[in-house]
Amino acid sequence: MGNKQKLKATLAPMSNKQKVEYIWSYYKWYFIIAIIFLIIVAMVINNFTSKKEDAFHIMVLAVQADSSKLTDIQNELNDLLLKKEERETSEVNIQVMPFSSNTGMDLQIAALQRVTGEIAASNLHVLLIDEEQFRMMNTDEYFIDLQGLVNNKIEIDKEHLYYSTDNSYITGINISALPLFSGAIYDKNLVLCIPKNGVKDDYTEKFLSYILSKNE
Repeated sequence: MGNKQKLKATLAPMSNKQKVEYIWSYYKWYFIIAIIFLIIVAMVINNFTSKKEDAFHIMVLAVQADSSKLTDIQNELNDLLLKKEERETSEVNIQVMPFSSNTGMDLQIAALQRVTGEIAASNLHVLLIDEEQFRMMNTDEYFIDLQGLVNNKIEIDKEHLYYSTDNSYITGINISALPLFSGAIYDKNLVLCIPKNGVKDDYTEKFLSYILSKNE
């Protein structure tokens, strides 16, 4: 006798209430597992369909940062850079990766590999990085002329600025001179820079003009 026939024979003498109770007690774990599976599938689909594209990507390599304040900055930049209809499908992404010259070599290598990968793929707009690492990359001419993006208007004390190897243009700004990041990133020796092979669009120019205007 097959399983279905056995079940039918078992249920035959039972009342409807007894049948429901029997079926539930017998199959409840199958029902529960099926429900959990459907919930997981729904969550995965929702996460996939609701994930927004990065319209503007900032990477921060730092020991510590205030995630709440960075979220506030992210929202501020969303309103600044993106139109209302753009914000439905795109967003500003501020990505923080643990890094300092004092962290383990494995962590440093992993972080730098991620950065260079994003730069090589032209997926990065702005980089905030440890001063020591910035100087090494600056020697290899990784970064663009910041003055060229804002018509030479960078009114910040020279002690907070970093220049190309021939001192002909500005390649970085110490974040201690940028009020936008005040209190959000605890590392004071970070340098804001823009990779030469990064994303080139109007967002970058608008972003730089905005953070410099907050310094006036």
